[in-house]
Amino acid sequence: MPAWLILVLVGVVLVILGIATNIGQFLIWLGVIILVASLVLGLVRRSCCPRSPPTVSRCCSPRRPPTA
Repeated sequence: MPAWLILVLVGVVLVILGIATNIGQFLIWLGVIILVASLVLGLVRRSCCPRSPPTVSRCCSPRRPPTA
């Protein structure tokens, strides 16, 4: 599972917990921060290498020639 999707899911869970519990204010802000960070990271990764498949990790690193 991609890291950005995990961050989005954790953020949504924290927002739901924040609304349902008494420590809601803290958890809501924490969830918002995680959601925004995951969206920014997803956009940066997508703009960095738009043609690479989603399974490639570290797509922004320089490509090395294949070794035999």
